[in-house]
Amino acid sequence: MPLILGAQSAVATGFAVDNSCRFNAADNTYMHRTQTAGDQKTWTLSYWVKRSDITAQQCCVSIEDGAAYVLWKFNTSEFFEWRGETGAARFITDAKYQDPTAWFHVVTKCDTTESVEANRFKIWINGTQVTSFGTETYPALNSDTYVNKSGGVLRIGTDEVLTSDYSGYLAEVVLTDGTAYDASSFGEFDEDSPTIWKPIDVSGLSFGTNGFYLDFEDSSDFGSDVSGQGNDLTEDRKSTRL
Repeated sequence: MPLILGAQSAVATGFAVDNSCRFNAADNTYMHRTQTAGDQKTWTLSYWVKRSDITAQQCCVSIEDGAAYVLWKFNTSEFFEWRGETGAARFITDAKYQDPTAWFHVVTKCDTTESVEANRFKIWINGTQVTSFGTETYPALNSDTYVNKSGGVLRIGTDEVLTSDYSGYLAEVVLTDGTAYDASSFGEFDEDSPTIWKPIDVSGLSFGTNGFYLDFEDSSDFGSDVSGQGNDLTEDRKSTRL
């Protein structure tokens, strides 16, 4: 299989994360799923990431709908970047994420129905909300994103044009459709070491129409959705692009 189950876990204590999925950009691999009609205004994406290459722009998750796209990536300057609606909404952190030995937990929460602009989109890294950005452009009130849009192709491990491939590990990848969750729904700070952020059980979340939960426990089917929604992802190489 083109994707390798990593014998690594996000943390050694708390809720057990026994498996992760390793992506290698040189192998040109990714996963995909074509979305059905869902809630384009309200959603959450959460994942744990451990990078193995910090020298190039790498996209962990993308959604492509013709000329439009949404990206979750580390850019060439090693900042975390979220770009939505072909540039209409965009966030680039001030902080760089360069440590190839560390796990990072990323949560992006969107609810464009919020009247207060700052509440329409939020990012947490390792349980702490990011409030300082080099670029900070919020979605418009009640705007539809391309997340959960019917026909949009969600990919894990590459960008919308299959060029910025990801190298490293991903674990506990969760998308919710119709519910905007804070980071505390996916992790918690350790009681004994309060600076350590660790995962919690997410099986009880409301996943919605397009939602999924990838725990990578099935080595014969890495894209298996264990949320109960049946939204499995398919493993691909670039030569099989849709």
